[in-house]
Amino acid sequence: MSSCSLVLKRSLSTSAITRQLIKPPTQVHGIEGRYASALYSAASKAQKLDAVEKDLKTVLKLYQTDVQFRDYMLDPSHKRHHKKQTIDAISKKLGLSETS
Repeated sequence: MSSCSLVLKRSLSTSAITRQLIKPPTQVHGIEGRYASALYSAASKAQKLDAVEKDLKTVLKLYQTDVQFRDYMLDPSHKRHHKKQTIDAISKKLGLSETS
């Protein structure tokens, strides 16, 4: 396969993905913006924007009020998969939506 056809296939596959995304109402940048855009798109498609907004406010409040949680999340010595397991457990306990 030539490099030209590989590039063409990649651009076609990413353009198909881009067309399926729902753009957020404001332009966002960086890695945080990519995650925010993906969450907005998923929540919008699932018609769960209000639930996701409520969930994010709940997590923000926890982050602002629980020093132990905040310190754990900011500590780079903890592995990502451990943090993911912690977030999954907290999400279940808080009753966050699947989309969030």
